[in-house]
Amino acid sequence: MKAVIYSRISKAEQSEFSLEAQVESCQAWIEREGYELYTVYTDNGFSAKNTNRPQLQQMLADLKQKKFGMIVIWRLDRLTRDTIDGLNMVKNEFKPNGVDFASVNEDIDTSTPDGYMMFTIRLSIAQNEREKIAERVMLGMKARARKGLRPNASVPYGYNLRQDLSLEVNEEESEVVKRIYQLYLEGNGINRIANILTEDMIMTKNGRVIWGDNVVLNILTSPTYYGANRMKVKGSEEDIIVRDMHEGIVSESLFDEVQHIAQRKRDKKMTFSSYDFPFATILKCGECGSNYYGQQRPTNRGGISRYYRCRSNTKKKECPGSTISEPKLYVLFRNFLDQFEFSTNDPQTNLDGKDVTKEIKRMKKLIEDSSVKKKNYTRAMGSGKLEYEMFLELMSEENEKIEKWKSELDKLDKLVPNTNRTKGDVTKLLNELRNTWDDLTHGERKIIVQRLFDAIVIKKEENIWSIIGFKLAD
Repeated sequence: MKAVIYSRISKAEQSEFSLEAQVESCQAWIEREGYELYTVYTDNGFSAKNTNRPQLQQMLADLKQKKFGMIVIWRLDRLTRDTIDGLNMVKNEFKPNGVDFASVNEDIDTSTPDGYMMFTIRLSIAQNEREKIAERVMLGMKARARKGLRPNASVPYGYNLRQDLSLEVNEEESEVVKRIYQLYLEGNGINRIANILTEDMIMTKNGRVIWGDNVVLNILTSPTYYGANRMKVKGSEEDIIVRDMHEGIVSESLFDEVQHIAQRKRDKKMTFSSYDFPFATILKCGECGSNYYGQQRPTNRGGISRYYRCRSNTKKKECPGSTISEPKLYVLFRNFLDQFEFSTNDPQTNLDGKDVTKEIKRMKKLIEDSSVKKKNYTRAMGSGKLEYEMFLELMSEENEKIEKWKSELDKLDKLVPNTNRTKGDVTKLLNELRNTWDDLTHGERKIIVQRLFDAIVIKKEENIWSIIGFKLAD
């Protein structure tokens, strides 16, 4: 019977498990057991955390063509460290195609009942060890972060690096960082900011004068700039953030405001465009609910006519909502501001009668409990207390629940008001609009309007325009 060898080494293991040693050990086993070596599959620099490895996928494709009948590995964790991946490969890929596999270092041979039982036990142990390692790494990184130490020696723009890897502010670069935040608050997009810095011939950290979008994005999203250390942990959805580790360049409240605006843009509550129509995206049609968008065209007298049009009012699809000129909309909005009063009902603090914050906590607890159940099922299956078929069924049930709860959690997160924005903050912005409207540019009006409102609904009845509804931004 023909046999193949699968060998793997990750980037972190380069000095521990040589590929040559793995192959030599597997070759000796093949000769001793009387198999014929067909080929060797090698994934160099790949982790075993999932099956997305080129040579592993090639081997799985070849086994379906019946090119060999035995897969030989040096140790089980060369193939996988994930219990589900390992069991799925054996049950759904190896067995249906008449292929067995053996682990040289662990005396595993799935062609025998005892060997298959040993395989499931070893696989559970391997996954458990991986989870313990990840937990130890997380604890180590948290301890390092609390000491104010950075994960590496990279130097973020706006700072210099001391010998102990702590950060000190670079005065010249810090002014550019502040400018980037200000440009973003003024309504400029990431690409536009990068172009402005490039046009002004401002040097990047590596001495170039061309600014990339990713550099600007990192400056606007990294907690480093309000004085915190952030460490990303592989396999974890949450970053480790420790505040007050060095001098910040911007305040945390300014940083939060930028994140808030970015999230509203992702949720399509604000326009991404740097185009200076103040009500683009947030102005809604009272007839069909679609967005209004801004347009302009030259007039016969050489001027510019600006107006807003319902997105559903096109040649292919006609909405009864009318086009409104920008001057007329401005008058309508100014009258609305003069009569504005806060609503006593806040639709965002409740969801079907439930407190959103409590519901989020409950949902996170359900996900956490389900993850613990999955670990317990894995250990029970590995120790022989849980049958394989029941194990797969229970794991599938928990995965479905977790996906459902995560989806609901995403929806709930969007309903939580921004606790940094008080009624006083909103009042201040409203008064600023009232008092300075005539002196503001279109772009400046846009910044304030879109920071204040998620939606303003207008409708024309009996030839009279009115604002029939609105929603304040979180």
